[in-house]
Amino acid sequence: MIRMVADSVTLDAAAGEDSPRTISGIAVPYNVEATVLGGTRVRILQGALPTEGPAPRLLEDHDTGRVVGKVVAREDTDDGMLFTAEIARTRAGDDLVELLKMGALDSVSVGIEATDSEYDDGTLVVKAARWEELSVVYRPAFSGAQITKIAAAKPEASPDTDPEQENEMEDQTPEVSVEAAAEPTAPIYASPKREFKLPSASEWIAAAMEGGHRFAQMNDNIRAAAPDVTTTNNDGVLPEPIVGPVYNNYLSARPVIDAFGVRALPAGGKVFIRPSVSTHTSVGVQSSELATLTAGEFQVQENSVTKQSAGGYVTVSEQVRIGRSPRSFPSFWRTWAGSTVSTPTTPPLMRS
Repeated sequence: MIRMVADSVTLDAAAGEDSPRTISGIAVPYNVEATVLGGTRVRILQGALPTEGPAPRLLEDHDTGRVVGKVVAREDTDDGMLFTAEIARTRAGDDLVELLKMGALDSVSVGIEATDSEYDDGTLVVKAARWEELSVVYRPAFSGAQITKIAAAKPEASPDTDPEQENEMEDQTPEVSVEAAAEPTAPIYASPKREFKLPSASEWIAAAMEGGHRFAQMNDNIRAAAPDVTTTNNDGVLPEPIVGPVYNNYLSARPVIDAFGVRALPAGGKVFIRPSVSTHTSVGVQSSELATLTAGEFQVQENSVTKQSAGGYVTVSEQVRIGRSPRSFPSFWRTWAGSTVSTPTTPPLMRS
């Protein structure tokens, strides 16, 4: 990984108070991975940022309501994009110059919108982008994105003041963490990802009343910090549905009995007689008029029937009865009622 380590910041005194106040340095190093604001892991290729066209605005901490100048020079090198930005002579610009001179702020961060990009193993590789703004920040996502030179008006000399000021900078190289990549069409702010603490109700209402960048950023952070909800920890609200009654492949059809019908058994006795025709009279074509018809026998035999009981039963627990759908029980009842039972008996817990 290429490390862009900036030299110590040098302060150059301008010729006069009307001379432009500028900062110079490295806007972003090329071919270096970093996790930016929102959790996106990004790598910017050489040539992705334009050197011509509208000049990027100079902001403070990516706040579009705090414009303090603009970028006046851009130079594309093998290692990264070099820049020179002019600071406006406003109250905010004066405050920024003082913070830069004392070394309280020493880094920058680009705000771009990718127009040509692709994902490489979870990293958003930016090939071309619109460079919207450059922000002065406390700590950048890309460690090499630092200010190397400040040119400001020469301060008034005093006996106790040294006109030459030197500010030393520390090389800050944050660890690159693997995070879920964001949509390539969303603006990319190369500020480091910070640990987010969910706001209280009063803090959220205060940000909503203020609106603007702060409220939008708070909502983005809340969405990024929200925990994941999966089916593994929500069995209580995702039951397994029963799509129909219990399937039973028992065939209770009785075509012969259904054809003749069912009659009640005699009230008394163990054995009873049920007569049936065993031989029917013969039927034939008459040979001629007044001729004798075909003669045949007609016999009725007696059938002794011994009364027996046949059937089956099952004991269903109370827990099963109250825990399952009532649609399951008619299948048991039909099974019992459809069996060839001579003397009906009521099965346990199957009363309808």
